[in-house]
Amino acid sequence: MPSHRGESLSLPEVCRILRVGYFTVYGAILSGRLPAVQDRRRRYWVRREDVERFLQTKKKNAQPGKAGRTNNTADDGRRRRAEA
Repeated sequence: MPSHRGESLSLPEVCRILRVGYFTVYGAILSGRLPAVQDRRRRYWVRREDVERFLQTKKKNAQPGKAGRTNNTADDGRRRRAEA
């Protein structure tokens, strides 16, 4: 575990702060979007400042009204199957 434990958060703590699932945080770490260090037991630790920066970036990149897939209608699949 890092010696600066006071400013480091475990993955479950990061999940609670960001209100997302474990694998969402894990994926962000693996992709490099969320910096983290790994201890000898292979547990990840994230600095609080990095979590706050990540949260601000997510808020800044969020586009109101663009959540989810809005261009599909319920009959899209049926129409494609009928045309084939």
